[in-house]
Amino acid sequence: MLTRFLSFMLLISVMIIPQVLLAEKVEDRVDAGGAEGAQRLEEKREKCEGEDIPPILNPLYRHNKRHQFEFTPYGGAYLGGTVGQTWLAGSRQYFYLNNTVGLGANWSYSRLLTNRNSAFGSILRNTNMYVFNASVLVSNDASLRIGDKLFELDFYAMLGPGAMYINNRWEPMGELGGGVKIYTGIPWLAFKVDVGSYIHMTQQTGKNSFDFDIVMTGGVSFLFPTRPSLIDERNK
Repeated sequence: MLTRFLSFMLLISVMIIPQVLLAEKVEDRVDAGGAEGAQRLEEKREKCEGEDIPPILNPLYRHNKRHQFEFTPYGGAYLGGTVGQTWLAGSRQYFYLNNTVGLGANWSYSRLLTNRNSAFGSILRNTNMYVFNASVLVSNDASLRIGDKLFELDFYAMLGPGAMYINNRWEPMGELGGGVKIYTGIPWLAFKVDVGSYIHMTQQTGKNSFDFDIVMTGGVSFLFPTRPSLIDERNK
């Protein structure tokens, strides 16, 4: 089972890592500050004047995530093949290297509500379940129109290895998923909705199972330092 788990994570890594490295080779956005930075920003604006790019999708007008921290407490539903259905709560923390790639960590807690008459329920000794994992996030710019207003969105994918404490045992696990971040127009606040899978082994009587549990969560993201976008200013 461990060999299958490691092989799966290696396959996913081979698919994702090249996209991480190549996703934003043109990522060269600069913060407004200093004569040199202002000059480079003006050169970029002039270069984009002739391009047919809506401002909501133009990197020069959107939120600048480069070197920004993000803290997201969340809650949601946990749907496990072996452990059954329950709830979970936790938080994600990311530091963005640029406007595409973020590095961070995730932790969550669940109280198992497994049917005691099931095979796993009959050997369940501890209903507390903890998850800790590292995470790589790769995001892509998007937008949403509601009435006369345009809202910035980020669609993103997440991948990372970690460990799960389940039934008094630590087991290797991996997370694979994605979601959407909706900017509210408040520079330091956004909403996130995620759907992913916790991939792990679960101890069973006689034979361990290899599970792909589904996790659906929603949370509020706090962004700092704050960097208002030109889109926010236009929507005021």
